[in-house]
Amino acid sequence: MLAVALATSGAAAAPSQPRIAGFKAFLFNSETGTLSKDMMPNQSELGNVVAGDLASVSTFVVVTVSFGPQAAIPDRPRVRLLARTEGRRGRLLLDRTSRVGPVARDGTTHVGFWLDDTGCETIDLQATLIGATAPARVNETLSFHCYE
Repeated sequence: MLAVALATSGAAAAPSQPRIAGFKAFLFNSETGTLSKDMMPNQSELGNVVAGDLASVSTFVVVTVSFGPQAAIPDRPRVRLLARTEGRRGRLLLDRTSRVGPVARDGTTHVGFWLDDTGCETIDLQATLIGATAPARVNETLSFHCYE
C-alpha cells in the first residue's frame, strides 16, 4: 500500500479541461461614451439603467475561457453566446459565435460580445466553448429591471 501511495504522489496532475471560466458585463453609457465597471457582481445596480446615472441601452459582455496553464490549445476554438430576454417567450438578442483570440500565459483568453437594446428586461446568457474535447457550457443572468 505504501508503494502505491508513493507512486501516485509523484504523478503529474492531469491537465484541466478547457472551460468557460465566467462572464463580465459592462454597460455602455450613451451620454459619455464610456463603459461602466463590471456589473456581474453589482447586479443590484441594474435597475433603471436606461434613465439613471448609467444611461445605458447596450451592454458589452466578456466571456472568459480557461484552457489551463501550459495546456494545448484546441485547433480553432470558438465561443458561442446566446442572449435572450427571460421567460418562455423570451426575445433573442444575440446568437453569435466568435473565434478565440490569443491566449495568455496563464491559459486564459477573453471573447467580447455586444448586446443592443438592453436595460429593462432580465437577460439569460449561455456561453458554449466549441472545438474543445468536450463542449463546455455556462449560464448566467443579467437582472435588468425598470421601476414603474
